[in-house]
Amino acid sequence: MQIKFAKLTTFFQVEGVFYVNNHLEKLMLDELRNACRPGMVGGFLPGVKQIANVAALPGIVGRSVGLPDVHSGYGFAIGRLEFFLSS
Repeated sequence: MQIKFAKLTTFFQVEGVFYVNNHLEKLMLDELRNACRPGMVGGFLPGVKQIANVAALPGIVGRSVGLPDVHSGYGFAIGRLEFFLSS
């Protein structure tokens, strides 16, 4: 299953997308839902938000992609792929 979140504003440089099965989709979206509840602090930023954050970085080209093993990491999601242009 491919889940896309579009370049909704000028904040995003590219589209974000992640590839998951039904079980991982539920885990990823539950993680995001739980992190957005009032009073929830600490821990890692949800993987979905990390994919979106990478999609907003200057110099990124193509897409910010979460692979089937994607999970939260320190700043960037683990199990992701992105390409940047260097000057």
